[in-house]
Amino acid sequence: MINAISTRTLRTWVTVLAVLMTVGIGAAIVSGANASGREETHCIQQVVPMTPARAAAGLDSVAGNPDCFASESEALAATAQLGGVGAGGARFSNFVWYSIFKIWSGTDWTGSSYLFYSTVSCDGYFVVNALSVVGWNDIASSAAVYCGRDVDLWEHTYLGGSYHRVLNADRTLGYLDNKGSSWDTID
Repeated sequence: MINAISTRTLRTWVTVLAVLMTVGIGAAIVSGANASGREETHCIQQVVPMTPARAAAGLDSVAGNPDCFASESEALAATAQLGGVGAGGARFSNFVWYSIFKIWSGTDWTGSSYLFYSTVSCDGYFVVNALSVVGWNDIASSAAVYCGRDVDLWEHTYLGGSYHRVLNADRTLGYLDNKGSSWDTID
């Protein structure tokens, strides 16, 4: 009797779980959410090279507010309107755009993304002291660097803790997967 009840209870729970998973997955597909249930966003954020004045004022390289879009293609289309996006700098309408660093929420460059770009050049020291300020603390799972730069992604804010050096494009961030909190360029 106890085995029969346990088996029936188990079957009931498996059925309920299957229904909930089906409804949850269906809702995610309808709403455009990713596998984690969160809406995907693709943001672009201007950064400027650090100067002694910025450092003295307690600022990092983040300049202005990000522009965020529902899809990566929309974000790339917006960058084309602003001046294009390119590893070495693309020129459109007398505007140069230099991609510096990009992170994705999923491994293999999937999921939501956040691109940091400069309108000045690829040169100079760029630092973002707290990814939490742009809503990306402990989210990145893959990354790519541009402009021939290398970037250290740090475990804690203000370049603290362990770091993972991104030399080109990393499909996974190893120990720092979903743990990155700040980054800076390496010369």
